[in-house]
Amino acid sequence: MKRNLLLAILLIPFIGLCQTPKQIAKAFVEAIFNKQYDTAISYIDSSIQNKMPPVLLGQITNSMVQKNGDFKKVVDVNQQQAGGYLNCIVNTVFEKNSELIRTVFNSNNKIIGFFLVPHRKNQETDDAPNAYNIKSGNLTLPGTLLIAKDNNQKKLVILVHGSGANDRDETLGQLKPFKDLAQGLLKAGISTYRYDKRTFVAPKSLPKNFTVDDVVTNDVLNIIHYFNNNDTFQNYKLYVIGHSLGAFMAPRIAKKAKGVVNGVVMMAGPARPIQDLILEQLTYLDSLTPSKELDEKLKEVKRQIHYMHGKAFNQNSPSDSLLSKQQASFWLSFNAYKPLEVIKSINTPFLILQGEKDYQVRMADFNLWKRATKGMSNISFKSYPGLSHLFMQSNGTPSPKDYEGEKHIPSQVINDIASWIKKNG
Repeated sequence: MKRNLLLAILLIPFIGLCQTPKQIAKAFVEAIFNKQYDTAISYIDSSIQNKMPPVLLGQITNSMVQKNGDFKKVVDVNQQQAGGYLNCIVNTVFEKNSELIRTVFNSNNKIIGFFLVPHRKNQETDDAPNAYNIKSGNLTLPGTLLIAKDNNQKKLVILVHGSGANDRDETLGQLKPFKDLAQGLLKAGISTYRYDKRTFVAPKSLPKNFTVDDVVTNDVLNIIHYFNNNDTFQNYKLYVIGHSLGAFMAPRIAKKAKGVVNGVVMMAGPARPIQDLILEQLTYLDSLTPSKELDEKLKEVKRQIHYMHGKAFNQNSPSDSLLSKQQASFWLSFNAYKPLEVIKSINTPFLILQGEKDYQVRMADFNLWKRATKGMSNISFKSYPGLSHLFMQSNGTPSPKDYEGEKHIPSQVINDIASWIKKNG
């Protein structure tokens, strides 16, 4: 059985606890294997939400128990710095085997990811020699700059993450889609810049009444303007690849960049309101593994979304009444943004890509983009049979199992992107 994904992006806000990271990591691991899911969720950073309801924690831990036997105990916890972030490695003992579980913390001592430490003989080379940090507003964002040896191309792509507190690789367990893209494009002679998202580095740096632009757009624009105004990159043409939420915001990014961006690739871009997609995802997951817990969550989400579509929803609406308990300013900023209208108002070249087995952003969204931009010669489309939300192979019925084990973005996707970039600019 392949090693199972242990990255949880959850629906319940963080409950502050006066514990050290090592104590939190131990308590978290013990809670998930003792089926105390609400307790486990309380240790997760509240900015990371809506990708995996608590019921899926049970599926993940059950898979580990099937492989290793019953969970016995935590032996010890080791603390280390890795990639600029605090990591706690939890040494766990099961009936048949021992496993190391890595928990990753942000600057507020909140868990932003957890996964099995893979047992691989050949570790990939680190990106440290290519570290490149860029200041954006009140924060310096750590990143990785890969410059192609073929400087005649002089094309630089900026990678924009999906929702949640993503690192520069958009890591999900053993999956690193942005690293796949960056290294694949480098081989094609195209330079890339990828960075750790603000909500990953310092979520408290967001303003009091933050919007989706504070979470995504403003940092991307600052990075674009940095490269555009830097003498070293004077002759480079700039491109944006946005995935999921990054693709959703891509039309606004291109419009606000005012001609600086030469082309945009949208990968799995929602065309419908985000809150409606969240409900659709949860409904689909409940159809795969029905449970009382998920049924209750669905009822709550439906109530919240009904309220958010109503006239009573305003800037002063309490966060407790809103989806994922995010503040009103955040959701109102989503409601005010109409990506299908924005994309029709600009002439920037767009390539819109979609995995046909994506259950998070569906072919319905892909077709909405198509219908909205019919007849626009600056926009191209392509979908891929058999690929998931992360543009990796999905076998069988689309489900969270798509994100298990070690997979990579197929060369066809990377080659299609590289060819399109070379043709556009």
